[in-house]
Amino acid sequence: TKENLQDFIAGLINRKFIVQQAKKEKLDRDPSYKKNVEYNFDTYLLSTIENELKKEITISSDSIKSYYEKNINYFRTKPEVRLSSILLDDSTLVDTIKNFLKQGFLFEELAKKYSIQKLTAERGGDLGFFTKEELGEYGDKIFALNIGQWAGPFIDNGKYLFLKCTDFKKSEIKSLEDSYKQIEELLISLSWFNFRNKYVDSLKKKFAYKLFTQKLKELKL
Repeated sequence: TKENLQDFIAGLINRKFIVQQAKKEKLDRDPSYKKNVEYNFDTYLLSTIENELKKEITISSDSIKSYYEKNINYFRTKPEVRLSSILLDDSTLVDTIKNFLKQGFLFEELAKKYSIQKLTAERGGDLGFFTKEELGEYGDKIFALNIGQWAGPFIDNGKYLFLKCTDFKKSEIKSLEDSYKQIEELLISLSWFNFRNKYVDSLKKKFAYKLFTQKLKELKL
C-alpha cells in the first residue's frame, strides 16, 4: 500500500542517518567492526563462487527423468481447500453475521461489508487455497465442508472468524515438466559435495600449504 511504501522509505532514510552517525563516532574503526566486515565479505565471496561453480554441474535429462520415475510419489500434491473469510473484532456482530448466513445472505457481500481484513474483504473474503496441515486444529472440520458450506465462528487471538469452502483441489502427481527444475536442483545439491572437493583439490595444487595434524588435534573450541 501507499502507507507501507512510505514506511519503507522512511526506514531506509533513518537507517542512513544512523550509519552516518556511527561513522562520525568512529565506530567503523573499531577492531570488531573490521573483523565482522572481513568475515561477512569473505562469506559473501564464498557464497558467490559456490553459486558460480554450481552452474558448471550439468544434470542430464535422462537422469532427471529416471529420478522422477523412481520417486514419483514424492511429487504428489496434497489436497487443498479454497476458503473465504469474515473476520470480526466486535463480539456483538457475531450473532448478527451468523443469523444473516443462516438466512441465506451472500457470504461474499457480508465479507465486503463487515470483515476487518480489508484486503481480502475487497475480494469477497477470498483467502486462496490451503492444505489441511496449514489450517492446524481447524483442518479436519474445514475439510469436512462441502463447496458452498461455511463454518464458524472460530475464535482466534480474540477475534471471530467465519470460513466458507469455495473450491477443492484433489491430490495429484505433478508432471515431469513441472517437477523438472526441482529435481535438477536436488541432483545438483547431491553432486555438490564431490564437485566442491575436486575443485578444492585443484586449488591445492596451485597454492603451497602445510597441514599440522597434531596441532589441529590439540585445538579446543
